[in-house]
Amino acid sequence: MLPRLSFPGFENSTLRLRAVGSPAAWAREILQRAPAGERVESARLREERFSEGVFETLRTKQGTAVSVAELLGTHAGAEQEAAAKLSDEVKALGPGAHRFEVPVVSGAAGVGSAGADRSAIVFTSGRCVLRVGSARKSSASRSALVLAAQRLARRVVQSCR
Repeated sequence: MLPRLSFPGFENSTLRLRAVGSPAAWAREILQRAPAGERVESARLREERFSEGVFETLRTKQGTAVSVAELLGTHAGAEQEAAAKLSDEVKALGPGAHRFEVPVVSGAAGVGSAGADRSAIVFTSGRCVLRVGSARKSSASRSALVLAAQRLARRVVQSCR
């Protein structure tokens, strides 16, 4: 996904990369759904023609960053999934969550917490739904997150067609 050097502030992080090739494995291993939720999510992803996904976690003493990619069957499906992911991010951040523009990445939308310690950017590229996010003990740099999203968008453009 993103080399550590592509995510400012996480150059010396520990990396965990997980890739799966089925909707059931994504729901179980990445989303960590309970069995009933796994079946529902897996069926939904099959409808979207999910074919593979990658989840990357970078950890430092200062915080955590993630980059996520899901390859779906169509661009329309990816757009629909991106809207759902953005809504999930807003809910996860709770009261005080706010959206922000990401003009350097076409179609991207960002959301941050009131204290600016957690932020995420969700966007699509072709058939892919992509997300970068960070949670830091100190105030997160939104510009670093935007730069990571921009670099990820450039990196995946060929594989998401």
